Amino acid sequence: EIAYDYTFMGYLYDNKEQSDSALTFLNKAFAIREKKLPPDDVEVAYTLHNFAQVYENQSKLNKSLKNHLRALEIRRAKLGDAHLSTLHSINAIGSVYRKFGNFEKALEYYRYALENRKKAVGENHAEVSCSYYSIANLYKDIFDYHSAIQYYLQGHRILENLYGSDTDVLPAYYAVTAKMYGMVGDHQRALEYVNKAEMIAEKNLAKDHPYRGVAYSYIGEYYGEINDVVRQSQYFKKAIAIFIKAWGTGTVREGDVLFKMGDMSAKNKRFAEAIVHYEKALGIFEEKMGRKTPKTASVLLAMGDVRRDEHQFDEALKLYRKAFTSISTYKDSADLYINPLPDELESKFLALKIAGSKGQTLFEMALKKNDRRKLEQSLVTYD
Repeated sequence: EIAYDYTFMGYLYDNKEQSDSALTFLNKAFAIREKKLPPDDVEVAYTLHNFAQVYENQSKLNKSLKNHLRALEIRRAKLGDAHLSTLHSINAIGSVYRKFGNFEKALEYYRYALENRKKAVGENHAEVSCSYYSIANLYKDIFDYHSAIQYYLQGHRILENLYGSDTDVLPAYYAVTAKMYGMVGDHQRALEYVNKAEMIAEKNLAKDHPYRGVAYSYIGEYYGEINDVVRQSQYFKKAIAIFIKAWGTGTVREGDVLFKMGDMSAKNKRFAEAIVHYEKALGIFEEKMGRKTPKTASVLLAMGDVRRDEHQFDEALKLYRKAFTSISTYKDSADLYINPLPDELESKFLALKIAGSKGQTLFEMALKKNDRRKLEQSLVTYD
């Protein structure tokens, strides 16, 4: 029983983004279960799954995947392929692959979980809605917004059938759906979902509920897409205020919004302001998750793009180099032109984005300085 208590404490600390405390309690739970249970017991798999979730939230994706795969191995052996716990592991592995940028493999896991959840519990079940939302998030990540909308709507339909509007997660999902409609130019439907998200958030969620902050963050993104900078800023600031009130300053959620605020400033060519937001986000991500994470690399990439747009090309190349270092096993180098090998990369999707920006920077340098060597380096980077 005390192992359950330790696991629950780990869960609570993970929700508060206090990963070290979460891992401390999970290690206590694991030590008890490891001592009293065989290594392939389903309770051991439960703890491994929780370890994997904490590591995923820290963006330590290799550690997360290792624990998820071990939990899946136990659950498959003990519970079978069709058990909901097994399918939960399979869906979670899909999410790790999505964060790695391996979208093809992620979709394979997601679809397997979806089809087998439907067989196990029928179409109208919260576990099935989870699968639909997972696939929707993947399509959002690869900019297939029409497909994302279809999967979000299927997730909404299930939760609305089960709970009406009385569920904490719907405002955030409605808000991201609003953004998707905005991306495909259907602003009438987008505003419809903005209004639904706000109405249900105000009805069901406390003023400092984190999910309300998530909803406001996505609404801010939608207004950014239609260049309504005033409303975008208002919603981003409301989101940050909620995250600070709920969890204190310096959380990853706050960093995520600061990152988006940086993007907003960069889009409007307020470059100094963008760098301030990006540096704040970078500081949070490095403190909470360390320097070698995809989130850190994403901020460094964005900062590099700002420096490129300012024609500070050498500064841009330094930031791209740091971004590569954040998602690879290769050691940082003083040589701004060297690129990591494919086998050294942990997130190939993000690496492609970094390489694209670096190649563009080298190309602009070549044009500005009429430098044939820079042009050749640009082509090598694009290759």
